[in-house]
Amino acid sequence: MNKIITAISTALITLSMLSPSALAMEKVEIEETSSNDGTLIVGKDTNFIDVSSSHWAYSVIQSAVKKGYVEGYADSTFKPDRSVSRAEFITMAVRALGIEAPEQNKVWYDGFIKAATDAGIYENQFTEAQYSKAIPREQMARLAVKAAGIKLYKRTEFNDAGYMYLATKNGLVNGMGNGRVAPEGLTTRAQAISVIERILAIKNGQQLTPADQLTQENAEFAWHHTNMYTVMGDYLDVENPRRGLSPGPHKLETKDGLYSGEMHKLIVVDLEDNKAIQRYNVDLENWRWNAADKANYSIKDYRNSFLFILESSTVSVDRTKYGDFGYLPYNVFTSYEDNTFQEYVDGQLNSPSHVLDKRDIKKEFSPTVPTIRRPIFIVSKEYMSDYLWIEFYTPAIPGVGQYQREMILHINLR
Repeated sequence: MNKIITAISTALITLSMLSPSALAMEKVEIEETSSNDGTLIVGKDTNFIDVSSSHWAYSVIQSAVKKGYVEGYADSTFKPDRSVSRAEFITMAVRALGIEAPEQNKVWYDGFIKAATDAGIYENQFTEAQYSKAIPREQMARLAVKAAGIKLYKRTEFNDAGYMYLATKNGLVNGMGNGRVAPEGLTTRAQAISVIERILAIKNGQQLTPADQLTQENAEFAWHHTNMYTVMGDYLDVENPRRGLSPGPHKLETKDGLYSGEMHKLIVVDLEDNKAIQRYNVDLENWRWNAADKANYSIKDYRNSFLFILESSTVSVDRTKYGDFGYLPYNVFTSYEDNTFQEYVDGQLNSPSHVLDKRDIKKEFSPTVPTIRRPIFIVSKEYMSDYLWIEFYTPAIPGVGQYQREMILHINLR
């Protein structure tokens, strides 16, 4: 079978309870205040006056207390809404996983930090002053992903936001309603225990239900400015890319400094999915894909496809050398099986194609082809075979400027 490469341009634990924190939930960095109600209940009493059987975390709190990695207070409260510090979350995870911790040295959590470090859960990313501060959800997600042993994608860079995406995808972390990821939000005792229980479930071989798709997409946008992995997961071999997306920023600047551009978002829409979250970005009635500037075909007739919509900004200092489309042009490359150019012209979407708007057609110039190009491309699912590449390029004026390209993604297809 011949292959043709085609392209187009354009939780608190026993020791930590000795000095609990009274932390306001809406802030991340908060002054700690001393408390006199931190004496722990000895044993595994699960009858807490502030956690009724109707509480959303009742069952996980019961489970955690019985397992012994968290306890309640002497006044028969559990304080489920109290914030958890970085040291407290690490300690809970170590205890829950049954990791032996050496005796503490200077402070109560030293041994747990060392145990988490040796186990590959913690990477010494916090300062000494941060250990006693409330842990943001994003940092908690990073620790949880490592504690659960979730593998990272090869050749792909991960920051805290990337770990949050993996946490939502693997069911460790849920959204906060309406797709909110809330990376800087604080983690409560009840939330921390819920995450630890999910870590234990994954370690026991269970496959958890992922967060809702809106939360996953928002987490992925926060990570590397696209929702591609979430939407195209059945098609992309994200664990073995030749080059995965980095967290960014995704920028291109010419060596002479006369042209620069930045990708802010690369939105992917599955046209087959009538409930696609990003569907509001799509105009099915007016958008057409064009075949070599000779014909236009309505995208609504090509539902078995992915639509790529680029949000970007550019600066062209010298337009005699570098043009300016108003957006950062990019190329899409993929390989197709046995395609022919004539079939493409005749309406077979066997190659990536520009998407245009019929309302941009100026009949004095052409009766069929719009005069305005848009940063939108369509790729058929049917004809993709081996890989998908995406790169930026500078629109140099022929004979004057030098084209410059930067590959942002080179990923294998399943």
